Amino acid sequence: MANNMNKTKQILLLVFCAVSAFNCGNDVTDFYTKKGGWDYKRIPLIEPYVATNGGTGWGVQFYNVKLRDENWSDISRINVIDSIIVIHWIGVSKITEKSDTTWSFIVPKRKIEAKFRNEKSYLDSLSYYTNEKPVYREVEEVWDQFKKNTYLEWFPEKHKPENRKKDN
Repeated sequence: MANNMNKTKQILLLVFCAVSAFNCGNDVTDFYTKKGGWDYKRIPLIEPYVATNGGTGWGVQFYNVKLRDENWSDISRINVIDSIIVIHWIGVSKITEKSDTTWSFIVPKRKIEAKFRNEKSYLDSLSYYTNEKPVYREVEEVWDQFKKNTYLEWFPEKHKPENRKKDN
């Protein structure tokens, strides 16, 4: 009886691994097409970065531990310029409970994440990576465009709706 139980567990584990491996092939396309789940909205930025809203405001997950620990969410405006994610946050800090303004940029290709409380320092630092001036868009406006068109102008060419592979 115990031997049959072990075989059943092995078979279930094998099926789980096979299904997981099969689903891994869809992740790249899913990154630029998935809009979220029943309890959250999702805006793809540049892989692996996304803006998400689970009902308490829009946020972006940082991978730099020092920046991630600040519990930074409720972003106001966002955009992608020259393959750089630019973020502007105006609100009340969850740490200091004071009114706060923060500027941030992420350069995914170089794995650079930076936050600034001073706009001049932000713009000076950003100028090392691009000559373009940041132009921000309201996050809800970006969400509405993605929800309607399933595409944002900074997506890679192969992820434009007309270039996506169609399942037959």
